[in-house]
Amino acid sequence: MKTHNFSAFHIRKWYLQIEDSLAGETGAPADGEPLRKIVIAACIHNPYAGRYVQDLSAWIDASPENRRKTAETIAAKSYVNTDASGIVDRMLGQYDDGLGKKWSDAHAMRFYADGAANFPYLSDGMWFLTQHKRWGLLKEHPDYQAVATQINRIDLYKQAAQAAGVALPASETRTSTLIDGVVWDGSNPAAYADGFKVKA
Repeated sequence: MKTHNFSAFHIRKWYLQIEDSLAGETGAPADGEPLRKIVIAACIHNPYAGRYVQDLSAWIDASPENRRKTAETIAAKSYVNTDASGIVDRMLGQYDDGLGKKWSDAHAMRFYADGAANFPYLSDGMWFLTQHKRWGLLKEHPDYQAVATQINRIDLYKQAAQAAGVALPASETRTSTLIDGVVWDGSNPAAYADGFKVKA
């Protein structure tokens, strides 16, 4: 993070989350011991936000070659500054659990899917906040909907989507059955966050 190409970006906060899980990246059950997942994330102020509104997600999803080119571009020194091999496999649906098991998954990382993949659902934003509360990153319950609204900026997405002719979903929230079998719909985030047996 001290490289000169990162100087325009200001890191506002670091986040760390550790989870022992019985499922791999794709949700498939893990073989043997639980997997320890460690996520380190940074909340970054992007000085370029709002300056470029062309949506390239449909082009990225159009072919494996486009996905490969995107990975190479993102990996360049002027962006993430890493080896492209660490990005391209995920974008092509190639997985390696680090224990010798490798496989191709039909559900590769998607950026477009006719607009379904990149809509910033309000319920998704609220879910991330419930995990911050679950793991002690938030001491008190926030106003989940208000905070998610400020972060997700669905208003900006709608402007870009309409300019690009991308269809919008009927609702800003969605219902999902998660890997633990619990249905999440954003209707009661405080109760959901408090309902985990395993938490900080």
